[in-house]
Order: sequence, then structure tokens, then C-alpha cells
Amino acid sequence: MMRAAVRLLLVTAALLAPLGAESKAPLPPSPERAEALVDSLAARLEGRTVRLPGGSDETVLGPPGALLSAERVATCVKTLFAAEGWPSSWLVVQDLARPFDLVVHVVLGEDGNILAPDVVFAASRRDWDADVLEAAVKEATGKKPPREKTRSVVVQSFTTRVVTTYVYEGTKSGKGAGGLAALLPEGAILREARSVDLGDGLPHTLAVALLGARFVPSDCSSCAARMFGHADTAARVLLVLAGEKALEDTLDLTESLRGIGTGAELPRFACREGDKAPGESDRAYEERFGTREPVRLVDLEDLNGDGLALEIALPGEFLDCARHTSIVAGVDRRSKKLRVLFERMDREAAR
Repeated sequence: MMRAAVRLLLVTAALLAPLGAESKAPLPPSPERAEALVDSLAARLEGRTVRLPGGSDETVLGPPGALLSAERVATCVKTLFAAEGWPSSWLVVQDLARPFDLVVHVVLGEDGNILAPDVVFAASRRDWDADVLEAAVKEATGKKPPREKTRSVVVQSFTTRVVTTYVYEGTKSGKGAGGLAALLPEGAILREARSVDLGDGLPHTLAVALLGARFVPSDCSSCAARMFGHADTAARVLLVLAGEKALEDTLDLTESLRGIGTGAELPRFACREGDKAPGESDRAYEERFGTREPVRLVDLEDLNGDGLALEIALPGEFLDCARHTSIVAGVDRRSKKLRVLFERMDREAAR
């Protein structure tokens, strides 16, 4: 399990000229009221939904898969106190596992409780300040932000999320190992292997092997999560070409497979309808994935136009809900050497 970590990125205040007579603003609450304000904000957000940049709708606060949990609401309120963001602030919540930000206008009422937010929306990630906020609000709502004597922008960043990971037990190599496993580095996981025809009448195998591998189930709640699905992460990702009795070449793809920015990822199981259901992540591995077919990685195609199906494409880096890169690698038939041919841009249909 990884512990959730948070980081305050930015606090910006922009003074606006008052219009007409000043209204009496509520006094900043005392820290003793933090728990009550957490409950107040949670009650205002529960059940609300926002339209994501990719076109789908997402619950703001609710069961696993929602944008916010009760624990994260508590952290946001704590940050508002630290940033002196009362009686009103534009709270921007960033989950670095997602490619967008949640924006909530948090305002205290005269009774000292949080009012129902008049503006709540999701926006593509950006460097937030008062001017950027005004443009984003106008883009999302069609109107400028409500006039305020003081406009405060508070950005709360969640750098990690709580996940359950499964550590693979590496195969034994050398003596006692059989087949291709005997040729791999100690502790490597053979993810997938396919026969490849190099036109010489001899047996050859193209394989993907992982070192330091873990399986990380996904909550399938974001575009990035749906792209990689329930994924394997690894300290090293190797593309291997093997003959009958020896390795013919090895290519380290780790640096090219940037995933969501936290290291190499390769999809193992695609997300399914129901993966975001409450309690789904608590089910045992075999119960969840025992009958699923793994995503095929070594799918040999002619990707360089030479008429030979000797290349594969692996997901490289998530960019946003509409775009990701893929790494195209393959075998040179004459030299029997592996190489990365190019990185291509792939576009996804809006969901």
C-alpha cells in the first residue's frame, strides 16, 4: 500500500475593486471548526457531478472512483486554513494520476457554514493564477467569476494515491530453468513471447520481459487509467530476441515507456464495465482477473511499410484524454538486431 501524500502548490490573491457598498463578510473560522467545515463541504459536494474534458461525467464526491474522498475533502479544508483562504477561495484540486483539475468555489455563509458551491467544474491542467482562473471559469460557465473583494486561488495537489500492488516472483534462470526463461536475466518475468519468422528456417522468438515487476490494479476512473488499464509496472522493460539456445539480442525499452510520468507501464488487463463499482477493488486477484484475457503486447505487424510483419507497438506516454504516444520497435531481418524505429502519436475517440 502507498500512503497518500499532498502538497500545496500555489496560493494567489488578486484584489478587485469593490462595487457599491461593501457587504459584511463572515469572519475567518477558528481552527476548532475545521471538522465541522469538513462535514459542511462534504455535504455540499456529495452527489454532484462534473463534465470531464474528455466528455464523460464524473462524480465529485462519493464511492471509490469519484474525484474526491472524505479524506481528501478533510485535507483540502486543512489547506484552506493554512493558506488563509477564508471566507472565500477558488479551490483547485489536482490528482497527478489524472490529466485534469477540479475547481470548486468555496464560500462561507453568514452563519459560518460553507454555502453550496455556485461554480464546480473540471478543466485541463494548467498553471493556475487569478487571470487563468477567470478565463477557465468563463470557458466552463460562459460567465466571468462572481465579483469578490478578494479573490484567492488555492491549489491542492495529491501526488500519490492508495493502491494495492502485487509483486511478481521472478523466474529462475540458468540451471534448473527451462525454455526461454533459462536465457533471461535472473528474476525476470516473461510477460509475452511469440514466434517470429526471419526467413532463415530457424526458430526465433520475440518476447517482452520485465525486471522488478509489479501488477497494479486500476480504478479505471480517468482517461489515463483506462488507457493502461490494470497494468504491469517495472524497473526495466526488455524486448528480447532469442534463438533456440541463446539470446540473439536484447533492447531496453524502459526510458521510452514513460506511462503517466511515473515510470514504465504496460497494460495487462483492459478496464471493464463495473471496475469502478464500490468494493470492486477489495475483491481477491483471482476473483477479479482469473478469467480475463491479458492484453496482447507482442502483436507482430508491418509498421514500417517494408512488407514484413516484424514490428510491434507499445503504449509509450499518456498525454491527455485524446492523445498518447506509442513506441514502434522491431527486428531487422538481416542483422537479427532489435531497434526502436520511431515514436508515433495516436489519437483516441472522445468517451
